Amino acid sequence: MLPSSSAINYAIHRTPYRTYILAFLLGIFSPLILPAFYILGYFFQALTESLFGSDSPPPILTAYVTRITYGVKSSLVLFMLFTLFASPPSIIALAILNRTVYAWGIVSPIQFSYLMITVVFTITFIVGLFIPIIFCRIAQTGTFYSVFDYSKHTTVLTSPEFKTRFPSLVKLWLVIAGFHGVFFILTGGFGIILYPVTGFISTLIFIHEYSQLFIEITGMNPDVDEYVPDEQIDELQSLLSNTDTDNPEDL
Repeated sequence: MLPSSSAINYAIHRTPYRTYILAFLLGIFSPLILPAFYILGYFFQALTESLFGSDSPPPILTAYVTRITYGVKSSLVLFMLFTLFASPPSIIALAILNRTVYAWGIVSPIQFSYLMITVVFTITFIVGLFIPIIFCRIAQTGTFYSVFDYSKHTTVLTSPEFKTRFPSLVKLWLVIAGFHGVFFILTGGFGIILYPVTGFISTLIFIHEYSQLFIEITGMNPDVDEYVPDEQIDELQSLLSNTDTDNPEDL
C-alpha cells in the first residue's frame, strides 16, 4: 500500500522547506537528547493538530520549551508501553527458543543471536503498529493520563474500521521501511545522511494516516470538535446530573 495522496500532500507539499533543514539538523544532533525530545514533542503536536484541524499543515519548528516537555512525556509513555507490551512476549519467545532451537543445536551461537534480534524486532514492530492509536487518544483528551484509558483503547483497536485498515497499515510500514533500505543500498550507504529528513517525512505520513483513521473510528469532526480534558468532561457531567431540571430557577 502506498501513502494516500492526502498524506503525501500533508507531509511534503504543505511543509515549508526550511522545516526539512531544521529536521535534518535536529536529527544530526539527536544524540544530544534534547533535540530528540523536541522532535518527539513536535510529532505529538502535529498529531494533535491533524486531529483537530482537517486543513492544518504540519506545525513549524518553534515553541522549543513546550515541545521538549511534550517530548519528555511522550518518551515516558513510549517506554512504559513497550515495557508492558513488548518486553514480556519477547522474553517468553527468547526463553522458548533458547530451550528448543539453541539447546538442540539447530543453530550456531551467531545464528541464534540473529534469530533473537529478529524476534525482538518483530514483536516491537507489531506493538508499534498499535501505539499511535493510543497517542491519538492522548491528543484527543489533551492529557497524558489517557494512556490508562484501556477501555477506550480497546474499543478503537477492536473496531471493524481498525481491523479492516490494519493490513494496509502494515503494508505501509513495510513499503516505507523497504524504501529506506533500497535508498541505503542505491546510495552505497551514504543515503543514511538523509535519514533524518526521510524519517521526518515518513513520520508525518503515518501521523496523517493514523489521525484520519482515528477520526473515522471515533466520529470526530476535526472542523468542529475541540479536545476537552476528561477531568473537565467529568466535572460538566457532574454539574448536569446535580441540576434539578424540575425547578426552572436551577436552569
